[in-house]
Amino acid sequence: MPLFGRPTAGALAGSGGGLTNPLAAGSLGTASLQLVAAGDGLWQPAAHIVGLQANSLEVLRAESVASAVNYLRVIASAATTALQLAAAGSDTNIGIQVVPKGTGALLAPAGSALNALGVKIGVGNGDGFWQRAGGYLSFVSNGHEGFEMNPLGLLSVQNTNNSLWTGFGFAAAGNPGSLDSIITRAAAGVFSFDTSTAGNALAVLKFGTGVCRGRTTTTAAPTTTEYPSDKDWGVHKNSSSGVVVLAYNDGGTIKSVQLS
Repeated sequence: MPLFGRPTAGALAGSGGGLTNPLAAGSLGTASLQLVAAGDGLWQPAAHIVGLQANSLEVLRAESVASAVNYLRVIASAATTALQLAAAGSDTNIGIQVVPKGTGALLAPAGSALNALGVKIGVGNGDGFWQRAGGYLSFVSNGHEGFEMNPLGLLSVQNTNNSLWTGFGFAAAGNPGSLDSIITRAAAGVFSFDTSTAGNALAVLKFGTGVCRGRTTTTAAPTTTEYPSDKDWGVHKNSSSGVVVLAYNDGGTIKSVQLS
């Protein structure tokens, strides 16, 4: 078999670090620099482009641009460490851009559990996200599931460590120090809160230390049973008399105003 396209094997003469007789461009299925078989090796599909083929099928192309100063490195890894695709070159800061074709997308593995995330952020296992069965996208921080988004776009809290959780919320943060938090609705949409527990509402809203109990219903006037903590408030209906009041716990005393 010819060596580098030359009729006989042996040393290759060169000058200035290059071959005196450059290789032909080759073609797909007939590599210019062949490894064992004609369809395995390097070829030049176009000017200043080097292609890698295997089994007569193109696998990879390396292309340059005018005045290029940066390039990509592929770095092997030792056991238990990750391989690297690293930017290198003369620039101090070099980004890496992955560009799919047409409607193609950049794909990541779904992952399988909190300790086997599909996408990790940083070097540890504890931060990133993965996809639950059924299309639920789950976000993880410090090894604990923070929240997930279901296929309908709804967010829900995933409490995976009760000892660390006191509640779920959205917080404004950043610069300047005073920032508003705004929740908007679309068209005629509404904000819904859970208000169904045997006629008495759950604690659905909290302002400071006081909790809005939503609506409560008993056969009597409101008491500290329905509004147990200082500053708790809500709308209460006496189902026996039909009277509806706005109730408020004022330091352990229930005060109310009848609504007409």
